[in-house]
Amino acid sequence: MEEELEENANSKKSDPDSGLPVRSGFHSVAAEQEAEPFVSLKMEDDKKKKKKNKKKKNKQAETTDNVPISGNDQVSKDAADDGRLDDVPVTGNGQVPEAVADVRSDAMQDADANGNRHESNGTECSLAESEKQHWLKREATLEETIKQLQKETDLHIQKEATLEDTIKRLRNENDSHIQKEATLEDSIKQLRHENDSHIQKEAHQQKEIVKLQSEKDSWLRKEVGLEEKIGRLVDEKATLDSKESSLQEKIKHLERDRDTWILKEDSFKEMVAILNDDVAKLREQVLELEQSRDNVVQENQQLMENSSSLQLQIKNLESVSSTLSSDELAKHALEREDLNSQVEATCALVEKLMAENVELVEKVNELHVELDRWSATVELTSTKPSN
Repeated sequence: MEEELEENANSKKSDPDSGLPVRSGFHSVAAEQEAEPFVSLKMEDDKKKKKKNKKKKNKQAETTDNVPISGNDQVSKDAADDGRLDDVPVTGNGQVPEAVADVRSDAMQDADANGNRHESNGTECSLAESEKQHWLKREATLEETIKQLQKETDLHIQKEATLEDTIKRLRNENDSHIQKEATLEDSIKQLRHENDSHIQKEAHQQKEIVKLQSEKDSWLRKEVGLEEKIGRLVDEKATLDSKESSLQEKIKHLERDRDTWILKEDSFKEMVAILNDDVAKLREQVLELEQSRDNVVQENQQLMENSSSLQLQIKNLESVSSTLSSDELAKHALEREDLNSQVEATCALVEKLMAENVELVEKVNELHVELDRWSATVELTSTKPSN
């Protein structure tokens, strides 16, 4: 890359005035050295021409000072006809154009022919003057060429500095590109390594795919068997659904029975509570009757004792009456009547108490029988709900 830049920088450029090849930068001096042989050749040609033109007339020497050149580096036809060929400008490469050289040769031949015919004494003076003017013009042209070459040298030096900066920048870019290239090579190696690992993974995954495919086939076979089982289970489910519906109806019927039994149980519980209350009341009545019976028995015993004591008093009074006077007998008679009335009252009370005692005993027996009956019914009602 650097060599190409140097070749592009050192490419040849032509001088617009002298036509000499010019190189950029420090090669401008070499360009001037290359231009010197062309200048010396031109000078020798001019000397030869001057020797030939010494034989020309002054008129012909004056007419050949300035010959115009056309835009395509050719001598104009009028100039060629007039023979003005001494001060023809050179081309950019330091040589006379080919067309001008041809015209000049023709003009020189004509001039030689005419010179042989028209020789004069003032030829040498006119040739010296024309040669002096010619060399002054050539000197001015060369000075302008040197100035332009100096300008181009400075310009090319600046371009050289710019190109050196560009070269440095390109070298830096080249170094960075080299570093990037190394980085990219490392990345390529890493990617190749990753590619190899991915290839290995792909092979492993292919094996896994084959394995999974075989497992899939086995699962598909199992699926077919399971679908058959599912069909059988669906049929069994239908039968079980029918059984379930019948069982649900039975459950509903049993729930209704349970509700009725719950209601009956509640009613039985209420009846048991009522019977328990009645039993408690009957037991209280039995206790009261037993207490009253005991009281009647005690009163009966007291009355029996009172009756026996009264009978003893009567006997005592009868035994004493035989020994007492009439007043005392009357008094004892009254006392005896009182005692008899008391005894009769006591006997009546005893009989009454005995009758009440018999009634109480009957009532107690009846209450015991009724209590036993209620106890049996309560036991039956308590066992039915549990069943």
